[in-house]
Amino acid sequence: MNTEKRKDVPPATRRSRKSRLKMSLLAMSALFILTTGTVHAAIDPATAQKLVPERGSGFGYSVSLSADGRTALIGDPMIAQGVAYIFTRADDGAWSQEVELTPSENDKWASGEITWAFGETVSLSADANTALIHGLAGRSASSEVHVFHRTATEGWKKEAVWEVSRSLKSFSLSADGKTAIIGGRNTFIYTRTADGKWNREAELTKDVAEFGASVALSADGQTALIGAAGGKLEAGRAYLVTRSADGSWDLDTYTPLSASDPALDDGFGLSVSLNSVGDTALIVAGGSGDLLSVDLLIAEPKERIETAYIFHVGTKSGAGVSFGFQYAKLQLPDIISNINITASQKPFSFSADGGTILIGNHRHNTPVYLFTGSGKNWTKQELPPPADANKAPFGRSVSLSADGNTALVGVGGGSAVYVFTDLVQPSNTPKP
Repeated sequence: MNTEKRKDVPPATRRSRKSRLKMSLLAMSALFILTTGTVHAAIDPATAQKLVPERGSGFGYSVSLSADGRTALIGDPMIAQGVAYIFTRADDGAWSQEVELTPSENDKWASGEITWAFGETVSLSADANTALIHGLAGRSASSEVHVFHRTATEGWKKEAVWEVSRSLKSFSLSADGKTAIIGGRNTFIYTRTADGKWNREAELTKDVAEFGASVALSADGQTALIGAAGGKLEAGRAYLVTRSADGSWDLDTYTPLSASDPALDDGFGLSVSLNSVGDTALIVAGGSGDLLSVDLLIAEPKERIETAYIFHVGTKSGAGVSFGFQYAKLQLPDIISNINITASQKPFSFSADGGTILIGNHRHNTPVYLFTGSGKNWTKQELPPPADANKAPFGRSVSLSADGNTALVGVGGGSAVYVFTDLVQPSNTPKP
């Protein structure tokens, strides 16, 4: 493994931003009332396995889990230029560090400055063979996405680096890692050829506030969901876009999704997720506000979570027309509604089977929440922090396996990442 000594990130690159918002939770949707009265007993935190790197200071700032729950991609943007770790689980259940992924010494831009904050956001394909890792291009207005691919013969190898706007907020991969969507004011879709070359397939943009705040892809890479979180003068929304038969993407044929109770600055679309089929979406709403002092690696506007909406989205049989309607509005616990999140760090995960939602937070000694169900019926379960994690924000980053049965939970302060297994109780496992 690479143990080369690196210089620390200059203090000047770390900033503080503030934000505060008074939120009110609404228990009723215009379409359905979501009952969360059924609450399972909290999962015993002593059952969680603890992952610790060989070195690191911001370990767990971002996490992503493969579909089978056996490979984890974990970002640490606070050590030198930044590192992303690959951990794998053996047949006996034991986890071990496999490799470190780092920016190359040659990753310098026109300004002559090097990459830093590498690992600030990460995404792992369902098959665990492709990784997207976000970094910043010095102090310029650019950031970049590094693409790594794993083969049986060569292991992990960098295939591409895409220079994108500093407005990048989110990215996502198809299950096979051959299609990537990069969110921002200009949202890009890339595809991988058989020989490992990446081509930009489409550029999507729309004149709405916070377009590209969050993005998601279906497993086959044929359906994209793009959040546009709105602003002070605009309610948020999300856009469902499908790839046409000729391979093109056309926003003119999009399906807009909006909350049943839209409001200015509601932040609807702050975070979006799709199940593997692309017919169910989780859309999180939040909002911006005044400033609250919180130390961040990267200075950016902050949001507060209010509600989560669950939509049915898809294509009408034989009509070829996308559609969407709201299944439910998920009432989140008060402790979650008051947490702070950043545009690049959204502690939500939606399982590929569409039956499990994991919602983290940045508070000390508080649980993360697991919701299982389907349609308008969901039940809640707590994942309390293990005893050795009660002095750090638990749930700073979260990720679920495809079946929702395994969860990665990052801890603020770079101390550890915890793995929970056997989460979904058989009696509540939703049908595909």
